[in-house]
Amino acid sequence: MVEVHGGAQLDDLVKEFRKKTAEVGGRVGKIDSIQTRFDWKTQSSIQGYNCGTVSSPKTCYRTVNRQVEVAITSIVGRAFSSH
Repeated sequence: MVEVHGGAQLDDLVKEFRKKTAEVGGRVGKIDSIQTRFDWKTQSSIQGYNCGTVSSPKTCYRTVNRQVEVAITSIVGRAFSSH
């Protein structure tokens, strides 16, 4: 059984599937399923804003958290040797 998961492009995941197939001794890999699910992830960023006065300018910073939806694709298959 060979599995790869990630938010990368499908081409990149297929390359990773091929790599893992070779790592387990397979010369050929057969993809049995490709599935994508969507999960929520908290993404943090730092924002700067003006918080001083005209005569004494100042920049303050805050951390802002947002919920973003991310796609996670899974490829599941099998490795075969050609012996």
